[in-house]
Amino acid sequence: MDAARLLIGDANWPSEKCVNLLRRTLLFGKFPYGALRTLLLASRLIPLKTSRPLFTENDTAQSGFLLADGVLRYDPGGASERPTYLKPPAVIGEMALVTGCL
Repeated sequence: MDAARLLIGDANWPSEKCVNLLRRTLLFGKFPYGALRTLLLASRLIPLKTSRPLFTENDTAQSGFLLADGVLRYDPGGASERPTYLKPPAVIGEMALVTGCL
């Protein structure tokens, strides 16, 4: 399985695929096209290597992420809970940006 890729460059950035991914999320689904393009122009594509954490529970929130490709394992309670496997178009970390929590 390929590593996950996160929206948040290549020659085709941002693509219509990216806009369509945002439109499929609850958070961004009702935004007008121009707002989605502006959001994407301020973002970047980040490759995430397999088995590397995106962030840990003690990290300061600096970005929200949109899973664009692959599968991302989410461990909300660490080893105490079963992990959840996120698939595109999962929005990750957005609430920490708003609330200012870790």
